[in-house]
Amino acid sequence: MNINWKIPPPRSGVLGMVDKLVGPGATRAELALQTFLPVVAGIAAPLYTSHVVEGWSLIQYVVCSLLAFDITGGVITNSY
Repeated sequence: MNINWKIPPPRSGVLGMVDKLVGPGATRAELALQTFLPVVAGIAAPLYTSHVVEGWSLIQYVVCSLLAFDITGGVITNSY
């Protein structure tokens, strides 16, 4: 296995914004992983919380979802 440590420049346009968010040169599998797991966490966290905690407002569930999405995405993106 040959690893190329040179980071490619970001593409232009919308794809360039994606490159800056997830890292230029990410493969399809990496992009899928960085998208799928945070979405699952963003859905699962407030669903789990709704069964465990009583009395949360809608904004608390939204913040819970956003935090779960963001933290999971950061862990996945920075782990490889």
